[in-house]
Amino acid sequence: SNGPSPDWVIDGNRLIVLLSGSSSGMPVPAAIYLVDLATGTPLVPAPIEIPTPPGEVARTVRLGPGPGGEVAVVSFTTGGPTTFLALSTSSFTPVASLTESAGQTSATEMLPSPGGTEWLALFAGAPAPFAVDGKLLVVDAATFTKKALISLGQETQTDLLALPSDSLRRVFVASGVPALFNGTDVLLELPSDPTTGVPVRHVLSNLAVGGNGRSLFTNR
Repeated sequence: SNGPSPDWVIDGNRLIVLLSGSSSGMPVPAAIYLVDLATGTPLVPAPIEIPTPPGEVARTVRLGPGPGGEVAVVSFTTGGPTTFLALSTSSFTPVASLTESAGQTSATEMLPSPGGTEWLALFAGAPAPFAVDGKLLVVDAATFTKKALISLGQETQTDLLALPSDSLRRVFVASGVPALFNGTDVLLELPSDPTTGVPVRHVLSNLAVGGNGRSLFTNR
């Protein structure tokens, strides 16, 4: 077995299922499994194993533009640096990879920008007394290389949202300080394509992020 499925994504009439692999005991590589949504039957006889960094497991899979066309980006981590592996969506062979370490934890999300020219990855920070600066990694989609690492402040960033619009291209990050540390909840806003500059801070109530630990965008 290539481990449990931490994530999946729909690509037309295919379900792309990510299998995490395993880093304990006898290491097992992560894999991709494909299912026909029309018939519910497998499109491959066995999971397609993918290169897996030593000691890491796969966490997420996202679709978007990349070198040579559409790619599936798989993120790998076990709590340290995060490796992003871009796979061809036709053969599921690697076309590019990138490793980054930022914030207090591994990347919690990576997704394409609204205009499709970049990939964005969120690395959460932490308020005092830990005082770790959160970061937004900006990756050039065409080359899958790092463009920038934008500071998001010493807060707990919980969610990343790219506003899907051909004209109003914006990226939002839910951020804040937990109530235990005199909480403040903030929505950070950045222009995208290119994603640059200092985030605009929109102060919210203490009920979204810091007040009770919920996700701002999904109400978890």
